[in-house]
Amino acid sequence: MKKIIAFVLVSVMAIALAGCGAAPAAPAAPDTPAAEDRPVNVALLIAGNLGDMSFNDSAHRGVLRARDELGVNIRVIEDNSDPARWEPTLLEMADEGMDIIIASNNYTDYIERHADDFPNTVFVLFDHEVDWSRGDFANVNSIIYNQNEGSFLGGFLVASLSESGTIGFLGGMDIPIINDFLVGYIEGALLANPDINVITVYSNAFNDPAGGKELSFAMINSGADYIFNVAGGTGIGLIEAASERGTRVLGVDSDQAMAFRDTRPEFAEVITSSVLKNVDFSLFRAISNFKDGTLVLGATEFLGIAEGGMGLADNEFFRAQVPQDIIDQLEDLEQRIVNGDITIGTALGVPVEDVVALRNSVSP
Repeated sequence: MKKIIAFVLVSVMAIALAGCGAAPAAPAAPDTPAAEDRPVNVALLIAGNLGDMSFNDSAHRGVLRARDELGVNIRVIEDNSDPARWEPTLLEMADEGMDIIIASNNYTDYIERHADDFPNTVFVLFDHEVDWSRGDFANVNSIIYNQNEGSFLGGFLVASLSESGTIGFLGGMDIPIINDFLVGYIEGALLANPDINVITVYSNAFNDPAGGKELSFAMINSGADYIFNVAGGTGIGLIEAASERGTRVLGVDSDQAMAFRDTRPEFAEVITSSVLKNVDFSLFRAISNFKDGTLVLGATEFLGIAEGGMGLADNEFFRAQVPQDIIDQLEDLEQRIVNGDITIGTALGVPVEDVVALRNSVSP
């Protein structure tokens, strides 16, 4: 049986799918020199901490894989959610002469400020793009994930399974990247059930499991029987709440059921599937491309389902909880997205009022 999506695809298509909604990228700079015959030093900057079983851990897996399979040297620095450390850490790694500095959207301003000062260092900015008008940035590779595609499948899945007709969304922050998940989630849910109710709450933190648990209890008490975790480590509280109340979770970024299977099986059992933002694959890909001289610089790359950047976790828990007819429908939807037959809305580059209107249209 065909999987809905695998963690790593053999080939990567160089297309940007409709609905990404981001600003136009600058023209691509010349490819990087091949680095196959010398040690490559890579720094991964984590704005928070490892152990979130989600976004940060996925990034970590990507550089670990590059270390093991490509032989690169890696430095992983956890900045403990302290904004005062982000710029000094970036500069320290650049001053040390790292070949590649990989950082998430939290470091965007500092990459824009300093990348041109370190032309021999490549900056890989994932989950965001620099403002190409603010510098030359011939040494920057930006990666944007079409998270609305993966969450469209996730929304269709949980709305198809929901018995109450009410589902939830726990967002870490009310910001465009998080709301891009929300838009796809709502649109996929509406396709499955035009009368679906979606409760949306924001925790305003990505590392507050206790707060996430309380917010999740409130959604469960309001009838939500499936809740989408888009809150990083805060979402661990959601999973705990669902385990205690007998409801279900749609995980995020990593395959969260498999992450908890051996250590917290009671958590794994309530995670029906996860919307995969395959950060691990994208970072391994970037390092591999740097080594063979094909990393595109001075431009933004968009990674959706077709490119291996997004997907839906297919595992033993998914197979045990999801009827075959829904699996078949998901596979069909996935192929239609890849073919460009479905246009999914986005929160990127659109007025905030549009997102608020969509959110309000499905609020109970």
